[in-house]
Amino acid sequence: MGDASTPAAAPRPDPPPVQAGLPSVHPTPSFWQTSHPNSVSHHRSTPDLPVRADLVVIGTGISGTFVVDELLGELQSDDSTHVASSPVTILVLEARTLCSAATGRNGGHLQPVVHAAPASILDFEMANFDHVSGLVRSGNIQCDFRRLSGCLAFWNRTYFEEAKRDLILARARHADLVSVVEDTEQLRKLGLQGGVKGAIVQSVAASLSPYKLCVGVWQKLLSSFETTRNQSGGDGTSEGIGKDRAVTLNLQTTTPVTSLDMVDTLGGEGYRWKLNTPRGFVHVKSIILATNAYTSHLLPEFAPLIRPVQAQMSALIPPPSRKRNQERRPVLIPMSYGFEGVGTMDRVMSDYLVQNPFMATAASEQQHQTNTASASQDIGDGQGHGGHLMFGGGRHLAFNHGEGCWDDDFVDKNVENYLRGLPERLSLAFDDTDDIDTRSEHDRDNNNPNPNPTSHPPAPSLDIAASWTGIIGHSADGRPWVGPVPDRPGIYLCGGYTGHGMTSAPLCGRYIARVALQDLRSQRGSEPPGLAPGDGRRRNIESGLELDVDVPREYLISRERMERLSR
Repeated sequence: MGDASTPAAAPRPDPPPVQAGLPSVHPTPSFWQTSHPNSVSHHRSTPDLPVRADLVVIGTGISGTFVVDELLGELQSDDSTHVASSPVTILVLEARTLCSAATGRNGGHLQPVVHAAPASILDFEMANFDHVSGLVRSGNIQCDFRRLSGCLAFWNRTYFEEAKRDLILARARHADLVSVVEDTEQLRKLGLQGGVKGAIVQSVAASLSPYKLCVGVWQKLLSSFETTRNQSGGDGTSEGIGKDRAVTLNLQTTTPVTSLDMVDTLGGEGYRWKLNTPRGFVHVKSIILATNAYTSHLLPEFAPLIRPVQAQMSALIPPPSRKRNQERRPVLIPMSYGFEGVGTMDRVMSDYLVQNPFMATAASEQQHQTNTASASQDIGDGQGHGGHLMFGGGRHLAFNHGEGCWDDDFVDKNVENYLRGLPERLSLAFDDTDDIDTRSEHDRDNNNPNPNPTSHPPAPSLDIAASWTGIIGHSADGRPWVGPVPDRPGIYLCGGYTGHGMTSAPLCGRYIARVALQDLRSQRGSEPPGLAPGDGRRRNIESGLELDVDVPREYLISRERMERLSR
């Protein structure tokens, strides 16, 4: 959802375990979702739930989306199910609408953390960045992806000095990746103000709409693999889809899983689990949980390991801009931003900022307003429609810092007011950066040459188009949890990204999909146990079209890790 700082800086010591409830029934409307109406947000492939499925994926955020994409891509490859006598049935359950949790509510930045990361994690995050970038490009997914630089700014001297020390590894492995900025004039040119101590600028970052990314992937998957017929037929397959298809997909939104029950395998067919929902139950062989902050609702043993934390976002209306680009649209801010050490922030908390693109025509804006919940406020700067500043954070001002809260059905007005005060920390006059005058009105009137007065009137707050919250899955050790769940045969998990899932979740999802397929293939007798991809997938990897990346060892679930962090 958010927090641009290093995930390894775990939350406050020994927080009490919190077992999450189900996602809120009436969440705050996320601007990412209300501004992008689509045909799959409330999608149900069949009117009724199937009574059985080979594999169920719970969750349709960034993890679940890449899990399903990997499952379907692997199972359709030309040798992956050659012995199977019937299609593999994949059922996907989402508690609310498609991608309506953290991925559909987050900060919109794709930025590897280059400081305080071991080599394996730094390389993994860089691989995730390249993978998402390549997928957007090769799949022509319209998700407002914009490659740019990233700036992590510090208002706390101690935090800044620690970050500089931690940069040694990044500089050794990626010499051209990062630079440290401490000079006052250079900080000013970055737009930073309000007592900033320094910044780290990196060349690898991007902004995007994660919601549009996931929706785009789902639209492609459903068009190729979906189960479609008036009745589900019990086993999830459909008329017209049979032995000539290796795999079928059934997506069911607004279907929360309330509990999991282990059962005796039905007729020796390997259906080990019963999933209970308000719409009935489903017997399944294997389950992949892509539930992040809500994991402990279904797996109580993860209550001390993945803790729900509420975070807040805003869509701010940018101030007027004088300069235009070649398309005659206002100029965007030149990079994505993270702010650390503001006020009483601890080492985990941070603010995060990207900017949406401006719309090309008044007609597109008119359509956008028609489809947006708060259309009367969604006007942009009056000179170019759109361009909203997607600014999140302010958790240091939230009640109990948002910790232990899994409800995203309310916003904190104190946090909202703080986010509207973005100009106190960042000048938004990037169209004339060299001419920025940071002096107070008194200094200008008296021709005071001091370009950085120690005190000046507060910058005006920005108007706000939307404000909403989402839930972060904070890991007890700051690392994601990926792998089979001990003592729960057939259950697999990827989650606990500590607000930094965009550069971890895609390949974590692909990895756990392959692990689960090893078990499923063994049961079906369709391929000897192992993670080797089919010939089609193998050719893609060898040609560089896909990545064959294992997750860092620090991410893997083990009984020892669980017990150590549960004490």
